[in-house]
Amino acid sequence: MFELISGNDNAIVVLHEIYGVNDHIKRICKLFHKSGFDVYCPDFLNREPFTYGEHEEAYNYFKKHCGFNISKIIQLTADLRPSYKKIIIVGFSVGGTLAWISASKTICDGVVSFYGSRIRDYTEHEPDCPVLVIQAKYEEAYDPVILQ
Repeated sequence: MFELISGNDNAIVVLHEIYGVNDHIKRICKLFHKSGFDVYCPDFLNREPFTYGEHEEAYNYFKKHCGFNISKIIQLTADLRPSYKKIIIVGFSVGGTLAWISASKTICDGVVSFYGSRIRDYTEHEPDCPVLVIQAKYEEAYDPVILQ
């Protein structure tokens, strides 16, 4: 897990893309930390990050070894809850979908999902907290309008 902890009142849990905890995700974590949040970024891959050129391999690895199981997120937020006033989950791509699913489990105080395209497979989930879903206006793989 990538962590940036300074004893702040609020925490952000960052959920990475299929590539893992790469330099991009670490930069995002550092920006949140500089903004006054403790940051936790679990590594779902448990391996070195994939490069952007390894998209297909990264996607297949995620499907085979990770999937959209949020048990680790539930455990992490339960462990963090006594130490923080607010816990926000921010996810990118597959992490955005995991964030969306997490929003319906009463484990956090808010969710931001960036390009969680697989949300379309989990529309039955009703969020229990404020949620901001950011999607592309146009997407080749699916129609983002179905998520409105």
